[in-house]
Amino acid sequence: MTEDLFNELDQLIDDLEFDDSSEENEIKDNKNIQDIDFYTFIKHIFDSIANSVDVETYLNVIIDAMMDFLFLDSCIMLNHDNEIILERDFIKNHNSILNDIKEEKILEWVKIERKSTVYEKNNTSFIIAPLLIESEFDGFFIACSQNITITPKFHNLFNISTSILAIFYTKIKLYKELLQNSDHLEIKVNEVKHLYNELLIIHDFVKKAGSIFDIPDLLDTLKDLTIKAASPNKCFVLTYNEKSNNFIVSSSTVEEKKGKILPVIDILAETVENKKIIKIKEVESEFLKKTFQAYSILSIPIFFKENIYGILLMTERFTNKPYSKEDVELLKSLTRQTENSLENIRLYNKYVEKQKIERDLELARNIQKNLLPEHPPEMPMLEISGLSLPARQVGGDYFDYLKLDDDHIWIFLGDVSGKGISASILMAMVRSYLKSEIRNAGDSPGELLTNVNDLVVNDIYEGKFITFIAVYVDLSKNKIYYSNAGHLPALHMTKNNEEPFEYGADNLPIGIIENIKYPTRSASFENGDVLVLYTDGINEAMNLKSEEYGFEKLVKNIKDHRKDSTKKLLNIIIRDVEKWSKGAPQHDDTTMVIIKNSDKNKKEFTDEFYIENDINQINDVVEDLVVFLKELEISDDEIFDIKLVLSELLINAAKHGNKFDKDKKIKLYYNITKEKIITRIYDEGDGFDHKEISDYDDRLLEENGRVIILVSSIADRVKYIGKGNIVEFEKWFRGYGI
Repeated sequence: MTEDLFNELDQLIDDLEFDDSSEENEIKDNKNIQDIDFYTFIKHIFDSIANSVDVETYLNVIIDAMMDFLFLDSCIMLNHDNEIILERDFIKNHNSILNDIKEEKILEWVKIERKSTVYEKNNTSFIIAPLLIESEFDGFFIACSQNITITPKFHNLFNISTSILAIFYTKIKLYKELLQNSDHLEIKVNEVKHLYNELLIIHDFVKKAGSIFDIPDLLDTLKDLTIKAASPNKCFVLTYNEKSNNFIVSSSTVEEKKGKILPVIDILAETVENKKIIKIKEVESEFLKKTFQAYSILSIPIFFKENIYGILLMTERFTNKPYSKEDVELLKSLTRQTENSLENIRLYNKYVEKQKIERDLELARNIQKNLLPEHPPEMPMLEISGLSLPARQVGGDYFDYLKLDDDHIWIFLGDVSGKGISASILMAMVRSYLKSEIRNAGDSPGELLTNVNDLVVNDIYEGKFITFIAVYVDLSKNKIYYSNAGHLPALHMTKNNEEPFEYGADNLPIGIIENIKYPTRSASFENGDVLVLYTDGINEAMNLKSEEYGFEKLVKNIKDHRKDSTKKLLNIIIRDVEKWSKGAPQHDDTTMVIIKNSDKNKKEFTDEFYIENDINQINDVVEDLVVFLKELEISDDEIFDIKLVLSELLINAAKHGNKFDKDKKIKLYYNITKEKIITRIYDEGDGFDHKEISDYDDRLLEENGRVIILVSSIADRVKYIGKGNIVEFEKWFRGYGI
């Protein structure tokens, strides 16, 4: 058990049954458990765990969170032998009650039934819950509350937190065993790693489900996470219609199966009737073979309010490796989280009208539009490019620039948790605090983030936070100063290193806890150095196979194109991400800022490469060269002429030179400076005798002849080389040359 395990976790929900009789035991007071946000409560528990210094304190911080959120007065935790593990003011105030509970065999009932219950005495409620791990009894948790209404929601939250308590109690015991038994260390570490991977998947599901407000998206997420967890060949999420007694394929890896109506027969009928997991090692049913193209099947029921809601159905794996007990338990956890999310969606749709959401989103869109910069500031020695593409109508990403003078500028990039108007308002608040505190920060991003966090933490909505990175660029010293608050690592590519430096998080995100001190780091930022800031919409972009774009592809693009302009590098990365995720929904905002130490007045763009005989690729290459011309501030009319000439020459080489032969290629060389552009275009065709063409040659009226006239009218120098299959074009820009 490592600290990293808990730093990765925001939430964990493990739903348990509870005694329905508890609904009859109500105590009236002004404390209302309905005010507690479900995910905020769970997140608070895991934030507290993440900030704990050692495993011995985990149980204490969980109990602290329960007492704070559930209004508990005292509590006690017993092991399976009824020995005290932890207690908070219980023995002092209620020792006799504990004896009564034991004598009346309430503990024995809870242990046998595996359910929580409520015991009342002297106008005080005592909630007794079993500590269960995989249905195995491990002890009791007893809490006392005099001023709380015992409702089903209270029971649900109490049981979930008790389940979390049980998990960490068991894993702490496991941790101690690992320390005491070195002979079995490797086995135990693998078990912890397996638990870690399970919890990561559950955490991923809960995180994504928390921002999903419609059932189809939720079921698609269940399908995607099932693929990630178990790697089935095919995966189907079926929803059950009790009135019509049939199933609908609501989500599927086989697109043509989506929306199909299936009869309740065979394994589907057996799952509805028995409400149990069913494994078929060798499928014999023709219905199953035809419907799911399966050799083996695993069927897991999805419940909602104790009734069958649907089925999570998987065929065999690509590797044909059977599903293990651990795989099944993880998939069961995912279906339990689905049940919780279905309830949240129901509540959301009940209390929030669609028209109100649309109005909120419209307001948020206007807020966000005014927050993000339209253009980067002009700086003689610094290239700057930035872009933000929201996944929805309104995103939670933010970036900004604040230029002080030609040598000094602030760069900001952040990711606000959640979406919609609350995220936009939080963005606006952070932006305002940044502007107000920047004069006090000097050249210290760490001090700036420390001050902003102290302001934000008192005003932030429950459950919200901001991952953020602030960079102060000092070109007079060729240095950058930065501080990272829980954000992805910035990537710094230098001229003399083949791999980028990674500037990871120095502390927690902004808005979680107060009195955090964020350090300021510094690094040299020499001419030609590139710094890339980005959000997780880049590296976590998914393709249709639910595979992530990944950190490695991002780094490779930066390494391969670090000599290009920031605008071209940004376009290359965004195009590559869009190509990777083509056809798949965009789940998160895509935001990136790239800066480069570069003297624009001495800038030179030069390269040589091959092009396919493809009109679309030719157009892309020409547009890339246009980007360079614009960065050199070449006039629009000159750019128009050059774009026209290059397009005609390249298309002419593909059409008349290579005749669109797939086995032949075009080679392009270019050199672009502030003064002029030189290009050299090679094709693999037969060429032509350019020496015999006069100004009055009839061939000039033909299509490829008109290209010669066009190029000659615009170029300062045009030269045909060899057999005429190489053309060199030179154009001096206005103010230079002859």
